[in-house]
Amino acid sequence: SRIRLVDGDSPCSGRLEIYHDNTWGPVCSQPSSHTLPVTGKDLKQMGCGTVLRISTETPSGEIPKAFMGYDSMCEAVPGRARCQHTLKQVEQCKMYFTVKDLSSSDSAILDVRLLDGKTPCDGILEVYFNHMWQRVRGEPVDETVAEVVCRQLGCGLFRHALRIPPNEHRFLPIVCTGEEENLSDCLTYIGNPFNYTSHHLGMVCSVPDVPFKTRLVGGENSCAGKVEVFVRDSWKMICPEGQGTQIAAVVCRELGCGSVVDVVTGSHIWNTLGSGWNRALLCQGSERQLSHCNKLWRRYSYCENPEDRLGVICSGSAVSQLRLVGGSHSCEGTVEVYHNNTWGTVCDHDWDIHEAAVVCKQIGCGPAWEAGSGAVSGDSGPVWLDHVFCSGTEADLSLCGSQLLLQNQCRTGRRATVKCSSSGLSSMRLVHGSHPCEGRLEVYHDNIWSTVCNHYWDFQDAAVVCKQLGCGSAMETALSNPFGSGSGPVWLKRVFCSGSESYLSQCGSWTSQQFLCSTLDDVGVTCSGVDTGISSVRLADGSRRCAGRLELYSNDTWGRAQSDLYGRAEWNLPEAAVVCKQLKCGPLLKVNPEQDMKEKRTYDEKLFEGTNIFLPEDLLLENIHVEYSPWDIYCSGTESSISQCGTSRMSHQPYQHIHVECSESGISGVRLVDGASSCSGRVEVNYGNTWGTVCDYGWSKADAAVVCRELGCGSAVEALHGAHFKAGYGPVWLKAVYCSGNEAQISQCGLVMSEHYPCNHSRDAGVICSGDKQ
Repeated sequence: SRIRLVDGDSPCSGRLEIYHDNTWGPVCSQPSSHTLPVTGKDLKQMGCGTVLRISTETPSGEIPKAFMGYDSMCEAVPGRARCQHTLKQVEQCKMYFTVKDLSSSDSAILDVRLLDGKTPCDGILEVYFNHMWQRVRGEPVDETVAEVVCRQLGCGLFRHALRIPPNEHRFLPIVCTGEEENLSDCLTYIGNPFNYTSHHLGMVCSVPDVPFKTRLVGGENSCAGKVEVFVRDSWKMICPEGQGTQIAAVVCRELGCGSVVDVVTGSHIWNTLGSGWNRALLCQGSERQLSHCNKLWRRYSYCENPEDRLGVICSGSAVSQLRLVGGSHSCEGTVEVYHNNTWGTVCDHDWDIHEAAVVCKQIGCGPAWEAGSGAVSGDSGPVWLDHVFCSGTEADLSLCGSQLLLQNQCRTGRRATVKCSSSGLSSMRLVHGSHPCEGRLEVYHDNIWSTVCNHYWDFQDAAVVCKQLGCGSAMETALSNPFGSGSGPVWLKRVFCSGSESYLSQCGSWTSQQFLCSTLDDVGVTCSGVDTGISSVRLADGSRRCAGRLELYSNDTWGRAQSDLYGRAEWNLPEAAVVCKQLKCGPLLKVNPEQDMKEKRTYDEKLFEGTNIFLPEDLLLENIHVEYSPWDIYCSGTESSISQCGTSRMSHQPYQHIHVECSESGISGVRLVDGASSCSGRVEVNYGNTWGTVCDYGWSKADAAVVCRELGCGSAVEALHGAHFKAGYGPVWLKAVYCSGNEAQISQCGLVMSEHYPCNHSRDAGVICSGDKQ
C-alpha cells in the first residue's frame, strides 16, 4: 500500500504517512487543504473502513524530518469531474494529520435519497448515517459525489449539481473520486479540521434508460459468443474492465444460459469487428440484467480495439439440485450441487450472506445464520461452482450468477458452507400505528415477538408484508421509523424479497448476530389498507386482441402501466405472462418497455425550468397528459391475475409504455417421450397442431407436478434438466414455465414463448412421475 497509519492504538489509526519518491513521510496539513490525498480504496486495501475522524498534531523531535505536502487540482467537463493530488517533500510542517477509523455497522452510510425534487433522480442529497438522515457537503468538489450518487441510485448519468443554502440540518463532508459505485466506498469525515463552505449538495441526474437487450452471437450455440447490447438503435460490443467474470455471470443469467464456463477477450475465437460501446459496465454479478449494472462514461476511443471486446461461453443448463452435508443437522453443512449426474462442492470465492440466504430458503430451513468456508478432504469430489453471485431474492441457487468449474480448480482450497436456523418465523404484525395496516414490523419466532433491522429494507420487502396482512399496497417504508423502537430482540438482520412472495417467510433472510443492529433501526411499514386494487387489465391499440399497450383499471379509471425504472421494478416476463393468462390468451410472445420521445422532451424542458442548463431549440414543450398506473407490480408468474401480485404505490411518472404481445391460442396437450414408461421422459407440448419441447430454464418440481397431474401419472419424483431423455427435434415451444404446482394443466401456468431466452434441444426439460397412467 502507498499509505500507512503509524503509532496509533490500532492498525487503522495513527499518524498518516504516504510513500513517495522512495520515502515515507507524514502528510502535512496546509491552509488550502480541503481533503486528504487518499481514497476510500486506499483505506479498504489496508483492511480499514472509510469513516474517519481526522485531527492535526504538531511535529515533535521523534517525527521523521521528511514531510509530504500536496497540491490538489480538479478539472471538470459537463457531468464529470476528476481531482488529482501532486505530492512533494517539504522541510517545514506546522501540523500533520492523524486518522482514526470509526467505521462500524452504526457509523456507515446505509442509504441514500434525493428529496424535494420532481423525480427520485433529482433533489437535495441526504444519507442515512448514525441512525439519522443527514445532508451532505461534497469534497473536493460537489460533482464527484453527485456522480457516485446518480450511479448508486440507478439514475443514469449526472447532469449538474445544485448548491442548497444551509439551514439547521447537520451535514456530512463526503469525499469521492467519482469512480466509486456507492457512497459507502467514499471517505466520510467526522470532526475534521478542514474549512468547508456551508452549502448543502443537491443534484439532477438523468432519468434511467429503458433496459437494453443483450445477446451472444457468433458462437456454436445461442449460449456462447461475443456479447452485444442494443443501444441507440444498433448492436454494440462491450469491453470489460478487469477479468469480466461478473459481467459474464450477469449475461449468462439474463439469457437463462446457466453458469459461466469461460470469459474470452479478443478476436481469436469470434469476429469482433463492428462498433464498441464507450461505456464501462460495473457489475456485482447478482444483477438480473446487464442493463442493471452501473455504467461509467469513458473516452470516445474506449472499446475501439477489437482485441479488448468481450465474449462469453455459458454452460447452457444450470445446476439442478442442492444439499448440505457434514453438518450436525440437516440445516447446516458444506454446500453441494448436482451437475453431470454427480454431487460436487462450491468454491468459497465471493460467498456471503446473499448466497447463504438463498440456500437456506431453497432447502426449506429458516433464516441464514452463517455464510462460511471450510477445508475439505482430498476425496470430496469435484468442485462444480465458483464465484456465485446472488441478490438474496432468488428462489434457488441455479437462478444466481455463477461460474462452472470444468477443471476442478478452486484456488483457495476451501468450500462454501452454510448454517441456517432450523425454524423460521411463524407470524407477523404491525404495531403502534394509527390503524392495523401501519406500524413497526414485528415477527414471531421461538415464542418471542422481535423486530426487523432496516438495513437495506426496500419496497419489495414492504410489498410482501402488506400482501401477507391483506393490507393492500406498500405506501412507505421509512428508515427513520416513526412508530418507535421495540423492546425485544432484533431478530431478522437482513430480508431479501422479490416482492412476489405471499409470505415474508418465503423471502431470503439473515439472522446472524455478527451484524449489529439496534432497536433504533427497527423497520416501520405503511400499507394502503384494503383498497380496490387492480380489477382489470387490457391491451389497447394493438393489431389484435392479445397484443397492444398495457393498461390497468382501478378506482374507475383506465391507466397506463409502467415500470419503476428507478427501483429496478420492471415489467418483465413473469408479470407479462400473468397478463396473458388473465386475458385468456396463449403464451407470452414479447414484452417491451418503450419510451415516448414527445413525453421525454416535455420532461426535459420541465426539469430544467429555472436553471441555466442549455436545451436545444427543437425541444419544444408538448401539452401531454397521460394517466399512469400508480403501482409497482411484483409477480412470480404463477398468479392467475395481476391483482394477486405484490404491489407498492408509485409517486413518479417516467415517460414510457409497456407493450405486451401474447399468442392468440394456447397449449393444447402435453406428453412425455423417450422415457422408461409413459410417465417419464422428455416433456413435449402441442401448439398449433405441432409437438415441441420445453426449455429447462427455471424448470422446477412444481412445474413437473403439473405435468404428472395432467397425465394422470401421480406425483413428480424429479424435474430433469439438460436433455436427460435425449434431445428432441422440432421447435422449442416454451422458453419459461411458471407453475405453482397446484394447476390441473400446464396451460394454466404462466407460459413464455419469447425469444428472450435462447434455447436449443440440449436444454430440453424432462420429468419422472411416481406412477403409471390410470
